[in-house]
Amino acid sequence: MDCIFCKIAKKDIPSKLVFENEHVVAFHDLRPVAPTHVLVIPKKHIERIDHARGDDAELLGQVLLGAKAVADQLGLGPGGFRVVLNNGEDAGRVCFICTRTCLPVVPWRGRPVESATRPPLRVGRGP
Repeated sequence: MDCIFCKIAKKDIPSKLVFENEHVVAFHDLRPVAPTHVLVIPKKHIERIDHARGDDAELLGQVLLGAKAVADQLGLGPGGFRVVLNNGEDAGRVCFICTRTCLPVVPWRGRPVESATRPPLRVGRGP
């Protein structure tokens, strides 16, 4: 794939890198909804979580461990942090520049962020 996140992972597009290992890359969001808002993405393109296959299980676990590493590195662990995965428009996904599985990591600390204060979205595509 040749989406914007793939280009960031390959370093074709610059980003404010926070964490990287052989499986994932994490960088500050260009349009943050919290004082700290980092995206953690697998280096392998996975369009949506419902497109993940059984052999992606270890990689998806590495994404969560990458989120933990980001939180530790930024000192978010003791106060708590959110890890969010929106799978499709009805789940609240707002980035449609490219379709890509990514995990935003934001501090929680009792301060609501935009995605936490939105009204619940309907599930499914019914009337």
